[in-house]
Amino acid sequence: YKNQKQIFIIGGSELYKQTEPTVDKVETTLIKTEIDKPDAFYQVNLKNFSITKETESFDAKSKFGLIFRTYQK
Repeated sequence: YKNQKQIFIIGGSELYKQTEPTVDKVETTLIKTEIDKPDAFYQVNLKNFSITKETESFDAKSKFGLIFRTYQK
């Protein structure tokens, strides 16, 4: 994997934990809704990152607002 320009990690929490120390860019999608267990998802530590791009959208089919964010070290 060392010769790859980008590698996408799309889940689960154990993969996130194992690769977090080597990540320099994080792409997130936030869904504007309430969920029963908000702590059910792995929280990536973003304290050393800055938001470099943010785009808002609305999905007409699901009726949810969406926020796409890019974080960079």
